[in-house]
Amino acid sequence: AKIFDGVLSLLQCLKLNGYTQILLSATEKQMLLSQIKRLEITGMFDEIIGQDGIEAHGKVGAAIEWMKRTRPQNALFIGDSLHDFEVAQTIGVKCVLVSWGHQSKERLVKTGAMVLDTVAELKKVKLKQVRHKLSALLITQQSIMM
Repeated sequence: AKIFDGVLSLLQCLKLNGYTQILLSATEKQMLLSQIKRLEITGMFDEIIGQDGIEAHGKVGAAIEWMKRTRPQNALFIGDSLHDFEVAQTIGVKCVLVSWGHQSKERLVKTGAMVLDTVAELKKVKLKQVRHKLSALLITQQSIMM
């Protein structure tokens, strides 16, 4: 796994601003932890949510459980797929999609969500959201690493 260009500085900036960042993935949790440890980004996240293998609920189930447990006042979901958009809709949070992941921009635009092409655009959106008292950022694994 490799982190996308510009993502590390974005995560660092948001962390320094006291922003809560949660990594959400359908990947088995130990594998996910191993990947982010190799990338030296474990400390960027307040929580890392992967699947436990025994009771794997996928991203939807994991996101629902996180929402029930934390009850954030205002969260933003960053993803790269139609499924990520559906997860955000299911848990009732705003969604921003990035076009450098698994699905084409053309498919993502059809959701009606904001679709961004660069990390620089994502940084502008996130920092605006921080100023608006955004309490948490749910980030999918595939939106930050390939």
